[in-house]
Amino acid sequence: MQENYHTVVDQMEAFGIKFRKTDLPLKTDQAKRKTCGLGGKWWYRVYEFKPKNSNRTFVVGSFGSYKTGDWQKVDVNWEGLSDEQREQAAQQQADVEAAAEQQRKMIAHQAALSAVEVWRRGRPEGQSPYLEAKGLVGESCRYVLEDVWMIVDEDADVFEYSASGTPARPKERRVQLPVGTLLLPMIRYDLAREQALQAVQHVLPNGRKIFTKGFHKPGCALRLGEIGEDPWLIMMCEGYATGLSVRLAIDCRFPVFVAFDAGNLMPVAQLLADKYPDAHILVCADDDWTTRDQLTGKLNNPGKTKAKAVSRAVPNTSWIWPVFENVIRHPKDTDFDDLRRREGLDIARAQIGGVVKHLERRYGR
Repeated sequence: MQENYHTVVDQMEAFGIKFRKTDLPLKTDQAKRKTCGLGGKWWYRVYEFKPKNSNRTFVVGSFGSYKTGDWQKVDVNWEGLSDEQREQAAQQQADVEAAAEQQRKMIAHQAALSAVEVWRRGRPEGQSPYLEAKGLVGESCRYVLEDVWMIVDEDADVFEYSASGTPARPKERRVQLPVGTLLLPMIRYDLAREQALQAVQHVLPNGRKIFTKGFHKPGCALRLGEIGEDPWLIMMCEGYATGLSVRLAIDCRFPVFVAFDAGNLMPVAQLLADKYPDAHILVCADDDWTTRDQLTGKLNNPGKTKAKAVSRAVPNTSWIWPVFENVIRHPKDTDFDDLRRREGLDIARAQIGGVVKHLERRYGR
C-alpha cells in the first residue's frame, strides 16, 4: 500500500467527492481518467511514484469535477526525499500527463464517432415528455422514436448502440434509451462541419441526462437559433431548457448558446469571442442560491460565480441572473426556465428583455 493512499482519499472526499462502493480502492495502475462518485460527477487520474534508491511509494496525480470544471493536484508531502528524487517525480508526472493527453485525444475521437452514430439514429420530429412537462418545444434537437440500448464497454471507454435483443458481452453495461429520449448535439463551433459534433447529451423522458462517454467537453455547445456573419448580440446559458426559455423571452430574436454546465461557460464564451469579436455576449446565469462549497460548507453559488468570472475575463461580455419573488421561490428554482414556470413568461421577458433593450441602445447596429 502506498504510504499516502488514505491521505489522497481524504483529499478527494474533502474536495466533495462522494465515493460509491465500487470506486474504492482507487485504481493507480492506469494513466487514463477514471469516473467516480455518486452520479459519476467526478473523476481522478492517479498513479504510483517510486523514488530511486528508496523503498517508499506514493500516490500522485489529480482529481476534479465534471460539472464545475474545478480540479486539483494530489498534495504530497515530499519530506525526506532528495532534490534528485523530487525532480524524478516531476518528470514522471510530466510524462504521465503527456501520455494521458494522447489517450484523451484518442478516446475523444472515438466518442465523436459514437455521437455521430446515435445522432443519425435520431429523428427531427418527435415527442419528449421531459420538454412537454416544462411546456417547451424542442429546437436544434432530435428524438428517439424506438427503444435503443446504449452499450458501454468498460475497457474501451466508448458507447455502442444496438437493438434491445442484442446479447451483452463481458465487461459491458447497458443503458436503455426509451422512446421519447431527447438527443442534444454537443458541437465545437470552431471546427469544420465534419469534425464539429463531439458528443450527444441524452435526456431521458424522466429528465435523467447521460453524456457520451469519453468526450472532451470544454468549448462544446449547442446553438439555438440562426446566427448571421456579424451579430451584435450573442446570448449564453447553462442548460437546454433554460436556453429554450430565454429564446421565448426574447421572441427568438437572438441566438442562444447552451454550454451545458457552469464549468463550460468560460471555454464557450472564449470560443465565441474569438469567432465573433464584434459581438456582445450576454450570459444568462443560473442563481444556485442554495449550493454550498464542498470544502468549507459555505454558500458559493457556482452559477453566478462562474458567470461573473466570464464577464471579467472575456472582453465585451456581461451577465444577468433570474430574480424570484422570495415568497414563492422554491429551493430548486435557479434558472430562467424555473422563473418562467414559477412566475410566468411575462416576468422572464421583462427581466431579460429589459437588459437586451439597454444593450441594444449601446451596442446595437
